[in-house]
Amino acid sequence: MLVGDADMKFREVSEKWAAEYCRDFKPISAIGHSDTAKMLGIILEVPIKAARISLEVKAGDYLLIAQYTGPRLPEKCVLLPANAAFTWWWVSVEHPD
Repeated sequence: MLVGDADMKFREVSEKWAAEYCRDFKPISAIGHSDTAKMLGIILEVPIKAARISLEVKAGDYLLIAQYTGPRLPEKCVLLPANAAFTWWWVSVEHPD
């Protein structure tokens, strides 16, 4: 949930960049599905916990987003199926001009 007035800037980043960021800063997870969190942890080689939380995003915050594209994942899936991928996005939430 966006709180207040803000501009959001999206920049695609590499999987390597996302992994290094997670290792260095240990961000808060807002991934609500435990199998997806486990899969991302395997891909990034860092532990990621599932957390069904509500986010309040405001100017000055940053987000790392894993955008999944592919077929619907079956239950207990922890490896990406063929024709599936994650795209990584770094989002800066900025004060409007």
